Amino acid sequence: MTPEELELKKFEIEAETKRQEQRAGIWKIALGTGAVGLAAAFFPFAQQYATEYFAVQIETMKQKAALEIQEKESNLKNTTLNRDFLASIGQEGRSKNLNDRIILAEYYYYLSDQESEQNRWRGFLDHLYSLRTEERDAIIDAAKISTSKESTATDIAVANTKARLIRESSLALDGANLEAPQPASTEISDLINSLTSDDTTKRRTARSAIAKQGIVVVRPLMVALSSPGIDYRTKLGVVVSLTEMMRENKDLRTQVIGLLQPDDLEQLLRLATDSDRTIRIYAGEFLYDLGDPRLLNLALSHWQEVDSDNGRYNLALIMKGLSPYLNKEQASNAIKSLRSLKGTVGPKTDSLLDEAIKEMSN
Repeated sequence: MTPEELELKKFEIEAETKRQEQRAGIWKIALGTGAVGLAAAFFPFAQQYATEYFAVQIETMKQKAALEIQEKESNLKNTTLNRDFLASIGQEGRSKNLNDRIILAEYYYYLSDQESEQNRWRGFLDHLYSLRTEERDAIIDAAKISTSKESTATDIAVANTKARLIRESSLALDGANLEAPQPASTEISDLINSLTSDDTTKRRTARSAIAKQGIVVVRPLMVALSSPGIDYRTKLGVVVSLTEMMRENKDLRTQVIGLLQPDDLEQLLRLATDSDRTIRIYAGEFLYDLGDPRLLNLALSHWQEVDSDNGRYNLALIMKGLSPYLNKEQASNAIKSLRSLKGTVGPKTDSLLDEAIKEMSN
């Protein structure tokens, strides 16, 4: 019932009440003047009875009308609330994601009082539930493949693209502003390929774009780094991208550590002691910020293989970066090892070893 219909109903009830009051008045007059020819004692009683009868009838009707109006007002309020809710949730279903449409379908399913209508909504709900499960499974599979050392760049690209496409298909498309999907590995692969461009600006833009993708780039970059015949530009692009990514995601270092295998750390340590100063600086900064305790023994084993003071300086820097993340036993063993290295390098590296020992002793 609309507000206009409710007002009309109130008017009708008020009119009926007035008609009852008029009838009561007429009966009072009729009985009051009808004494002629009837027993005088009977009419006062009849007049009183009629007055009380109509008074009760009118009061009963008023109470019934009040209850009816109250019920209709309540129904109207609930209907308005339901309409507002449905309008808002309908908008949510059109403009947002799969879960919003599930909420809408669930509401209509439980609201339906006809079996055929309820069955249609049940079928639609099952479809939405299936789509949500498919989306979640694809995302989990993509994560597993992206973090597996055995995965190739193609495997990662296919898995991530599948997850992205399924997510896009689950979004409402009717006038919707689609949420930005997670970066597809095909995009990352294209950016990695751009690291070898002859255009300096394009290479730098690609590095920054890769870094902005976040920790999802770790596996693709490590796969690129292990490619046979990797060239200088790719090496440089990989370490620059990793370092810039890590600068913005230091709070996710444990997740990044989980994405790296010992062989990956070996590769990065070699770059941290590379003869090229730029590659060496970026790789060293990344590993310093990473703070992976596994680097301690790896760095110590690399120490004797590195014959330049610049390379050993970076190894000392990386071990210093481990200080906050070593347990008591690890720190104690590290201090002994670092003390044994002193005097085999230049004063600058010796000073850095002293700093590392001091921090590990605290």
